[in-house]
Amino acid sequence: MTASDRQISLSVLRDVERRDVADLIIAGLRERYGVAFDATLNPDVYDLPDSYPGSLTVVARLGGDVVATGTLAARPGGVGEIVRMSTAAHTRRIGLAGQVLDHLIDEARRRDCRELRVSTTSTWTSARALYASRGFEEIGLFQDTHETDVRCVLPLSGSGPVRSFEIVPGAPGSTVLLHVPHASRVIPADVRSGIGLSDADLDRELTAITDADTDLLAERVADLCGVRPWAFVNRLSRLVVDPERFPDETEEMNAVGMGVVYEATTQRGVLRQPSPAERRTLVQTYFEPYAAALAELVTKRLASAGRVTVIDVHSYPASALPYELHGNSPRPEVCLGTDDFHTPELLLDRARSALAAVTGDVTLDSPFSGCYVPLDRYRRDSAVEAIMLEIRRDLLASRPDDLACATARLIETL
Repeated sequence: MTASDRQISLSVLRDVERRDVADLIIAGLRERYGVAFDATLNPDVYDLPDSYPGSLTVVARLGGDVVATGTLAARPGGVGEIVRMSTAAHTRRIGLAGQVLDHLIDEARRRDCRELRVSTTSTWTSARALYASRGFEEIGLFQDTHETDVRCVLPLSGSGPVRSFEIVPGAPGSTVLLHVPHASRVIPADVRSGIGLSDADLDRELTAITDADTDLLAERVADLCGVRPWAFVNRLSRLVVDPERFPDETEEMNAVGMGVVYEATTQRGVLRQPSPAERRTLVQTYFEPYAAALAELVTKRLASAGRVTVIDVHSYPASALPYELHGNSPRPEVCLGTDDFHTPELLLDRARSALAAVTGDVTLDSPFSGCYVPLDRYRRDSAVEAIMLEIRRDLLASRPDDLACATARLIETL
């Protein structure tokens, strides 16, 4: 279940909501710091407008209750800072924080802020992942009263391309790499200007094409593993470029205008019509650095651990979309994508066994086939094993924790 599936309202803070917002923030701080937290040291939460002159506080309500909030504070030099972000514990992981954050980013742009800053606890990996998914760069650590915080910054003007990926380190001895290529909805402004869809149509297209929450699944899997796997996460939408396509004429999705640079939508409409120069810029700016960084990471992990297993994490809808080349194929709850060179039978057996705790509806290479291997290792290096985990979205929405546990069990056997 996502925020869009529930009766969520998003609005600017009203006077009558000040106490509810303060209580929400205080509850989050108590959860964060435990007995070390002293509410008297945080008087600003009771009067955010006066504590942060010129600020804007966004409030999300669910069924009349305040369940999420965040404030955009004005700082000198055209800088905005997000403060007092908080989400009620029982409504996390349904996209509320992302909605609040997106609203605050949009407001910062409307105010012509040159950059946006935010800080969060270094151990809150979900918050760090959320900020990274919106293009924030981590620029340093600082010691707070209780623990280490991380500073993040999002350039809003004159900043060049947004970083397209994030490497999340795992244990030094881990042989597993989780690859999450299609979880983000982020499109840099200069790329958005070349897409011909209205904002509403683009939002619908992103909903259709995005493997929502697969980044959260990978994060949960990593947290559950005794030996933490590495992760390589695409922080931009596949509508920018699709890092998993072959960059030449061998890519079968070229036939429907959805190769490395998508020109068509999931409904077979026109997404954009780039010139050869524009296409080349997208490939050079986003695709090539992504592919090179992932290949370099695999090379380093091979040097360190001797072998690597890439687990490609995806999701897909229960009903086929018009762009799919194999839309009439079975659509099981879990599809395992394989490669006859890089997916040994033992890896398949272990994947099937681990997933059996969640579902018996597992099929190979249907409705999607194959798995990602860096091109410099593809069909050349058997020390790089790979498998694609394609989860039907209704199963991912209803049993995310079970799927995370099953995938973690798989990783523990590798």
